[in-house]
Amino acid sequence: MKKVTHIVKKHWSYLTIAVGIIVLAVFISLLFGNTAMPPAPNEYHFGLMANFYSESETQSPDSLDGATAQFVALGQTPYLQIEKLHIQCPTAEISISRSLNTQEKNERLELGVIQTTVGNSRYSLPADINESKYPVVSIFCGASNSRLGYAVFQG
Repeated sequence: MKKVTHIVKKHWSYLTIAVGIIVLAVFISLLFGNTAMPPAPNEYHFGLMANFYSESETQSPDSLDGATAQFVALGQTPYLQIEKLHIQCPTAEISISRSLNTQEKNERLELGVIQTTVGNSRYSLPADINESKYPVVSIFCGASNSRLGYAVFQG
């Protein structure tokens, strides 16, 4: 017991600091530990994913094979992400819509000319978009105004 008392007296300042750090750590974990933290600005959140189906006579039937569409968010910014695309029309345009056969402008959101005909791309969406109201992604060839393919989100 004398040995323990001697060690405590000799290293009292170090023990005081160590206990203080432990108490501070416990206090901080109790104060902040159980709250839901907002996502980090560079953290992706993935939503629904859908496969593309070919619809055009001018494209080979497997040109959209394996291509997918997915709603993603980087922090609070929503995007439509297209992956594994392989089409031949360099003037293709992409849009999302409320239904597969919609012709109404207010039922469709045009995202612009496709960024790449081969590979992956990402398109900005309005911050307040409700993805569930736009379950269809369509790719149209600008030159022929024909739909090359579409993807339908199932939710």
